[in-house]
Amino acid sequence: MRLLHDIAQGNAHNENEVKIKNYAPHGPEGQWSKERLRAVQCRPSILNPPNLELRNSEQAHPIKPTDDNGDDAIRLTCSPTDFRKDWQRRVRTHFDQPGKKASRRVARQAKAAALAPRPVDKLRPIVRCPTIKYNRRVRAGRGFTLTELKEAGIARPLARTIGIAVDHRRQNLSEESLAINVARLKAYKERLILLPRKSNAPKKGDTKTDLSKVNKATSISSVLPIAPTDIAVKEIKKSEMPKPIDGGAYTALRMARSNKRYQGAREKRARDKAEAETAKK
Repeated sequence: MRLLHDIAQGNAHNENEVKIKNYAPHGPEGQWSKERLRAVQCRPSILNPPNLELRNSEQAHPIKPTDDNGDDAIRLTCSPTDFRKDWQRRVRTHFDQPGKKASRRVARQAKAAALAPRPVDKLRPIVRCPTIKYNRRVRAGRGFTLTELKEAGIARPLARTIGIAVDHRRQNLSEESLAINVARLKAYKERLILLPRKSNAPKKGDTKTDLSKVNKATSISSVLPIAPTDIAVKEIKKSEMPKPIDGGAYTALRMARSNKRYQGAREKRARDKAEAETAKK
């Protein structure tokens, strides 16, 4: 620390104290060797020759600490990872794409053969994508609601055993979604074939069908696909527009809110009035 301070103040005259004295560049165009470049980075900036150019990854960061005697000294430090970067070992290649593609195909075929004659996927509901930006699109949901299963006449414990996904957290917020998913469940029930666990002891609801004479589906999504909705802009006539509400929509909503709020008080007032008239007679 004291040596650096003496170098910064110009007080060091002994060549033994100043370890680095030669500023002559090495190599063509004034380039410095790696050892000399490291030495120049670790000494005061006032001693750097003007023709020294450092790369961005090797730029030194000046710090002005205080030595043991309380005097200010100048020191330049470097990031510890500046000279240890080796991106060639961290770069990721994708030369296995053709092989992975074949492996995935073989895995799908093996899964379908293991689950045969059952399909490889489950029946999913039709739901709207979230947010205003994407709610025009429809996609497959996580599972059917309990209300949809009840309307379709399917028991909740039975649903998961026959390949129907169930989501007890989702709620039906519109009659349209409820109706379309109930129709989807009923269409699935018509195509469903339930085989008995024991051929000599069939249970109620099992289908007596020869599988060799039936075309079996390996995927439910191919049999009951989710078709995209028609989101194109359409034109209608002025006569097809809905008629405006008398007094405006705001007035109608406020009136309905008021009637609901004061319904109990009005009924009590009418009931008290009827009892008072009965008492007078």
